[in-house]
Amino acid sequence: MSPIIKASALKPGAKIGIVAPGSPVDSGETLAVAEALLTNRGYETVWGETTRLMVGYLAGNDLMRRADLERMWRDDSIDAIWCLRGGYGCIRLLARLNFQLFAGRSKLLIGFSDITALEFVLWARFNLVTFHGPVLATLAESEFTANQAFGILSGRLNWVLNWPETTERLYEPIKPGQARGRILGGNLATICSLIGTNFFPGLDGVILFLEETGEAAYRIDRMLTQLLLTGVLDGVAAVMVGRCTPIAGQCENDLILVFRERLAELGCPAGYGFPIGHVEEQWTVPQGVMAEVDTRRGVLTLVEKAVI
Repeated sequence: MSPIIKASALKPGAKIGIVAPGSPVDSGETLAVAEALLTNRGYETVWGETTRLMVGYLAGNDLMRRADLERMWRDDSIDAIWCLRGGYGCIRLLARLNFQLFAGRSKLLIGFSDITALEFVLWARFNLVTFHGPVLATLAESEFTANQAFGILSGRLNWVLNWPETTERLYEPIKPGQARGRILGGNLATICSLIGTNFFPGLDGVILFLEETGEAAYRIDRMLTQLLLTGVLDGVAAVMVGRCTPIAGQCENDLILVFRERLAELGCPAGYGFPIGHVEEQWTVPQGVMAEVDTRRGVLTLVEKAVI
């Protein structure tokens, strides 16, 4: 396996670039709150051109969004790139990204949902550790989420990831057990959209985490079945599922039943309800680092640092 590439820890006074590689935000207030959160913690912000654009359901056309991301990555004064929101659009950038630019520089990249596409390709191509955590538009909604994100990015938090204490904990062991491996994952629909492309990383030996929101039970079933049929899950060490928000007319248990039935075919440890993805209080999970999971208790432990 090629060497793992990690970026330097986020330090006080660091410069954070903000990009919108997928969907836009429609509120200037959201931008102001996001900037205040970073500046109040002592960071300098650099806003990308597409963070204030809206072209239909995208934050500018593909060329604009790709150029914004590459411009931030090229700027050696910028220590981290925080995605403003997810939505949709990152997959449209992959075919024309300047991968040599990314290969020559390591930076912290943070986001979730649609940002999974960027995280997957950077791991598949370069073994670059990125961070599946809150987008900047929602970071201020939870003190737990913000503190956990900055703790992971700064290197202060390692080892066992603590669960939030202020929200109801709903955890369901699908198959109790323990596993060790590199942790990798993200949004279920985005992962499915990458199957069959050369941007999809190998998952053998991986602790795979999945997150999704606003999908009907049958659509979750369809996506999981696609993963099973393609064989990409055959070698995973374990599966961790974040809590999913059901559509109107369905309850969370409808989704749990689908995950339980579909993932039971794998025979590896699995559990549902981790604070990952579209939940107010969420973990920031470093993509590609070694980890251990206990799906009986819902415990995730990082066994190596995510930053240098």
